[in-house]
This record gives sequence, structure tokens and C-alpha cells, in this order.
Amino acid sequence: MSEKIKTPVTKTALIGYALTAAGIIYSIVLLATRFAGISTVDFFGDAMPKEFLLLFPFCGMIGALMLIVFTRMPKLMTFPVPVTEQNRERLLSLTVSAFALFAALEIWMFTAIFLVLLNGTANLMLPIIIAGGSLTFIGYAILHILYKKTAKEEV
Repeated sequence: MSEKIKTPVTKTALIGYALTAAGIIYSIVLLATRFAGISTVDFFGDAMPKEFLLLFPFCGMIGALMLIVFTRMPKLMTFPVPVTEQNRERLLSLTVSAFALFAALEIWMFTAIFLVLLNGTANLMLPIIIAGGSLTFIGYAILHILYKKTAKEEV
């Protein structure tokens, strides 16, 4: 029987989890106030039903939660460096921290797109997507550099 691998939770991961939770709560409040009769949808054309807008916060929530759940299954993770007993915990803590921050980025990006479409400023959607994609790419590049640095420290 294989040993259970414990995934470490760092301060950075806790900040990411808190930002993700705040984004989910904000999305739920936003959905409740915009679709439950407290307010009305400010702007959305007649081309599609307003229920289509519900996809954005739900996609953000599902994606963020999937990233967080994935960090709890370290056996499914692959790394660009060899994993040894000496660097396993460091690699896992880097991955958990990064995925927590990526989850926060995802929920807030989808919530921002939802708000942009609701408020009729759809021309801001492309910059939000570009900014989110750029931050994800930069975060992944930093994570890759930290993986390589961890592997070199071991040698």
C-alpha cells in the first residue's frame, strides 16, 4: 500500500483561498441581487437571454474549485524536475500556493467579465481576458523558475 502524501498549505495558499472565497461570495451576492428581483440587469442585448450571463460566474466558480480540489491530489501532479524525498514537500507547497492564486485569479476574472457585460461596457472584456491570461502566463513562468531552482538546490 502506498503512503499518503500530505499537501502542505502555505501562507500564500491561504491568501489565495481567502481571495477565492471572497470572489465566490461576491459572485453569489451579485447573482442574487441582479437576478432575484432586487435589481434588474443593467445592460444586455436582446440577441441572447440574460440567463446566458449566469455562465460566467458559474464557470469561474467551478474552475476555481477544480483547481483547489486538484491540489489535494498530489499523485496526479507532474513536475518539470525530478521529484525526490528531499524536494517533494517544497514542490508541493509551490504548486499548492500557485494553484490557490490561479483559482483566485480565475474567479475574479470571470466575475469581472460578468460585471462588464451587465454594465454595458463590453469593450473592456478583451483587456480583462488579456490581463488574466498574461498574469496566468507570468505566474506559470515564475512557478517553472522556482521548480528549477528547487531542483538545483537539491544537487
